[in-house]
Amino acid sequence: MFATIESILLLDEAEQLASLVLKSEPAEEYRRSFYRLKNDKDAQQLISQFAKTKDLYEDVQRFGKYHPDYRKISKDMRDIKRELDLNQSVFNFKKAENELQALLDEI
Repeated sequence: MFATIESILLLDEAEQLASLVLKSEPAEEYRRSFYRLKNDKDAQQLISQFAKTKDLYEDVQRFGKYHPDYRKISKDMRDIKRELDLNQSVFNFKKAENELQALLDEI
C-alpha cells in the first residue's frame, strides 16, 4: 500500500477529529458517569445480581414455559432489570452513553 498526500491528510484530519471527540462534553460526561457507576457499591451489587439472574434466565429460556422455575425466574429477571434501570448511577451512565453515541453517529 502506497501512502499518498491525500491519504496522509485524511489520516491527520481523522486524528484531529478523534481528539476533538475525546475532549468533547459528551465524552467527558461519559467518563464521569462511568467513574461514578464503577464506584457506586449499590449499583455494582445490582449489576452483579443482574448478571447472575440473567444466567439463570438464559438457562430457563432453553426450555421455555416447560421449565419448572420459568415463572419465578422470569419475574425475578423483570424485577432486577426494573431496579437496575431505576438506579440513578445506571440511569446517568446510560444517558451519557446515548449522548456520546449520538455524537459519534452524527460524525
